[in-house]
Amino acid sequence: MKTTCLYAAIATVVLATPVLAQNRISGTSKCSKPDTAYALEVGDRPHHLFVMTKATCTWDKPVEMAGTESKGYETSVFNESWATRGRMLGYVVSAFADGDKTFVRVHGRITLKDGKQTGSEGAWNYTGGTGKFVGIKGKGTFKCSTEGEGAACTIEGEYGLPGR
Repeated sequence: MKTTCLYAAIATVVLATPVLAQNRISGTSKCSKPDTAYALEVGDRPHHLFVMTKATCTWDKPVEMAGTESKGYETSVFNESWATRGRMLGYVVSAFADGDKTFVRVHGRITLKDGKQTGSEGAWNYTGGTGKFVGIKGKGTFKCSTEGEGAACTIEGEYGLPGR
């Protein structure tokens, strides 16, 4: 009897869970010089820094999701860096043509040369959204290279929406 109840409970949960179809996405973007930037030298060894930045980015090749196109995004990022490497954690708020937004968490590593960031790469995942993106799930990868005082980025990944 216990086994039958357990199987029935599992089947109920599995059948009640909305199926999230996975849709592939990709895009390329350019980020301007950070609007806000703070750097703090840790002081325990040379070139050990904490850096916080906020930047605005536009799409060269927009991401298309659920019938609408991404228009741009803002990044808020925290880096811890040493002489030639570092790690980063941040969030991205993407705006779409219809006014909806997606929220993304990013994490990865950064590379530096002569104390200046030359690139970053890592992973991202959706943490939420508004409008048709409520309940969004998905993840992917990113890679950015420094261009002047900004950056050029490429993303790839997948997403799913409840009931679609």
